[in-house]
Amino acid sequence: MNLILMGAPGAGKGTQAVKISEKYQIPAIATGDILRAERKAGTALGNEAQTYIERGQLVPDSVVIGIIKKYLVENNCENGFILDGFPRSIPQAEALDNMGVKIDAVVSIEVADEKIVERMSGRRVCPACGASYHVVYKPSEKEGVCTKCGADLIIRKDDNPDTVLARLHTYHQQTEPLKGYYANKGILIEIEGQEEVADTTTLAKAMIKSMQVSDSNFSGKVAKITGAGLDNKDIKEVLAKLENGALIVEKAHTMSEQSAEKLYKELEREGKGIVVIMEGPKSSM
Repeated sequence: MNLILMGAPGAGKGTQAVKISEKYQIPAIATGDILRAERKAGTALGNEAQTYIERGQLVPDSVVIGIIKKYLVENNCENGFILDGFPRSIPQAEALDNMGVKIDAVVSIEVADEKIVERMSGRRVCPACGASYHVVYKPSEKEGVCTKCGADLIIRKDDNPDTVLARLHTYHQQTEPLKGYYANKGILIEIEGQEEVADTTTLAKAMIKSMQVSDSNFSGKVAKITGAGLDNKDIKEVLAKLENGALIVEKAHTMSEQSAEKLYKELEREGKGIVVIMEGPKSSM
């Protein structure tokens, strides 16, 4: 299975790429990591990329495409792969198509801009050992000091609020149109990023499982509902937003709206966990 994970910078696609990679034993190819390695090595390619990144702009296609092409050739990707951070523009997507690379699904993690600014501006990194922290979500034991090695923490230029806003603007202008590109191919699924990383992972895995058992690709928005506090009005409001309703639970069964509503009522009574509603073709059930 060949996947693309996309989303605005700070949406958490890198974290999800690692978790999905571990689950399905396929490599996660993070263009950001590859570019950082080039920058750290001080290569001509890395220095060129650095100037664009510091301005909050996209690295040129000619730089990124060459790296991806080389990686796919040199590494074992026979069972599939996850592209994290590539493609970032329609020309890159077209270049990927021209390389003959088949993509099975594109997962877009949706997070509001203001939430992303909060996440990224709170990041702190250790210049000595590379450990990362967050002032709210993952603070160091002593403020401003690395817990692992005791060095003073810094804010990367990438995480400066002004740079974050510039990167978000670039994303909306140049990368977000990819959603339309892949939606037209019938392989786009949008996942609403959750507060808890594990909850977003659950949504992503449910989507992938549904693809593996369904003859049809699902394309649309994904919502998360929990059994606790759920009422019939909530159910109907969510179902009403979907032109075609499909419910994905455990073994990824798809259901009609009537069957879904019945199951929701049972879950409500039992107070059971996470349910995923995914827009897609109705089954004959």
